[in-house]
Amino acid sequence: GKWWRVRCAVGTEGWVLSANKRSEMVQRVAGAEVTAKWEAQVDAGDAVKRRAAEEAEEKKKKEEEEIQLKAQAEADRIEKLKANETQQAAETLETTAVAAAAEVHAAHVDGANGAADTTASSEEVVPAPNPSSVVADAGATSVSTGASAGSGGPFCEALCHVRIREEADGQGDVLQDVEDAGTILLLTGQEEGKWWRVRCAVGTEGWVLSANKMSELVQKVEASAVVTAKWEDQVRVLAEAKQREEEEEEARKEAAEEEAKAKAEAALVQAEKEKTAAQARANAAAALAAAAAEIEATNPPADETIGAAEIPMSPPSPSASASAAPASVPVVAPVAATAGTTYCEALCTVRVREEADGQGDVLEDVDGAEILVLTGQEEGKW
Repeated sequence: GKWWRVRCAVGTEGWVLSANKRSEMVQRVAGAEVTAKWEAQVDAGDAVKRRAAEEAEEKKKKEEEEIQLKAQAEADRIEKLKANETQQAAETLETTAVAAAAEVHAAHVDGANGAADTTASSEEVVPAPNPSSVVADAGATSVSTGASAGSGGPFCEALCHVRIREEADGQGDVLQDVEDAGTILLLTGQEEGKWWRVRCAVGTEGWVLSANKMSELVQKVEASAVVTAKWEDQVRVLAEAKQREEEEEEARKEAAEEEAKAKAEAALVQAEKEKTAAQARANAAAALAAAAAEIEATNPPADETIGAAEIPMSPPSPSASASAAPASVPVVAPVAATAGTTYCEALCTVRVREEADGQGDVLEDVDGAEILVLTGQEEGKW
């Protein structure tokens, strides 16, 4: 019928009404000028799309660069912490080694000078302490003490991707994947053949296969200062990651709660507006019904009776519309009063608003030629 299916320059396709009761709204056109205008519209739409795509790509690049910078900063921070911890461990180890060497040397001198009747085993000459062996012994003592106090030691190191399983069986449930070679694991002391029971930095405890037919998968390592520092660093990094995840989850929950609260408040406001609009429509309908009843009561002849749905609609005078200046063309015209009731007639589509303001909430759209009842209140042109 009067509905034509069209497509606009940006690609949207749908239906438009070609004409209403008052005028034509869309007309068919053709020609080179029209084609050129259409192509210009398409080009403009494509340019807008390209700009949007370029902006989105630029934004994505910036976000990726920010993520990379943050990741690099975090890696630098971890590396610096590792260096500081290694230096502190080395200084502690050196101090302990010097003290241990001095103690061993003092004991040797006292024993050589004061033991006249020693046994054959005690008469053996005690060699001067080897600084490197003393450092190693002192380091082992210091680290083992720290491991037993903090992590429990001893340790093993993953040589490739291994899996921690619930049972000492290749078919057992996988509790944790250890993907990075060089990851330090804590040995619990339990072994079943090639299966070792371990605990990883996140706290998961289970069984790993130490070797298969082709190669070694996990090897035991000495509880040195470097290994212990690496284990503690793994624990710290994972703890920080877990804390960040918890903080992000908490932030997401708070954001979701705020959004839900805002939606609920908006829904309440909208419901109140709809309630007010419905009440206004009900009041207008009641007033119109009362006016229709009054008209019917004051005009008894049956052939002239006007019902509530049969109020005559006189079209706007063409001469009056043509003679009026464009800036002062009325959109609502007065209609003759009947039995004390004053009416007006819409000359085009107008909107009934909640307030005498062009930004007021729209309560109802009124088509042209529709009759309205005047309440008597006026505010300027309203």
